[in-house]
Amino acid sequence: MKRRVFMVVGVSFIVMSFIIFLNSFQSVTGYAVFEDIDAAKGYYVGLWFLLGALVVLSIGTQRKN
Repeated sequence: MKRRVFMVVGVSFIVMSFIIFLNSFQSVTGYAVFEDIDAAKGYYVGLWFLLGALVVLSIGTQRKN
């Protein structure tokens, strides 16, 4: 895969993680993107997306295409 693909996937994972993190704090924002997910589960899903994004971005920076 090319480096650009890794960067696009990594950035999209970061955006998704921030959306899910904000959704887990429904009482703070007052707006819920996903209503069926508990706050604790949403926090962990957002954390996994963020960790996945960091892994994908690190792989993308190591490859030289």
